[in-house]
Amino acid sequence: MRMPFGIVCAQYIFQQKMEKIFSNLEGLGVIVDDILVSGKDDKHDRNLIYVLERARKEGVKFNPEKCIFSAPTIPYFCYIITAECIKPDSRKFQAIKDMLYPTSKEELMMFLGLVNFLSYYAPNLSALNHSFRVRKAGYIPVDRCSQIRDGKDQGF
Repeated sequence: MRMPFGIVCAQYIFQQKMEKIFSNLEGLGVIVDDILVSGKDDKHDRNLIYVLERARKEGVKFNPEKCIFSAPTIPYFCYIITAECIKPDSRKFQAIKDMLYPTSKEELMMFLGLVNFLSYYAPNLSALNHSFRVRKAGYIPVDRCSQIRDGKDQGF
């Protein structure tokens, strides 16, 4: 699928197209260009064959260098999936730790978007990022960062 450069909604169009192509297949997760095929033993193999057949029929091509088969640990769209658990990818934590403190409303919104995916894994995330959300709403001047910086350091 090719689209002109600069279309703001291109990611959403691509996601819809992928969901349509691979709809009605069992044991399948599709997020943008990450496809996860799951199932136990023979069922996994059968699900994989169905995905590959559908991809061939629809003209979807895979990069063999990016494909992972029969691995005990799978990176999948910001997460690491193992037989035991699903956990956030440590690279996301590092990206949060390496971020500069937000100095504008736009930067603050980007920061909140980045940490939002942690909400399942951090039950107290709402309390930790309260000062950020209050600041986003405009109750605290954008240039007053000391209290918010302390909250970021303690929370992450």
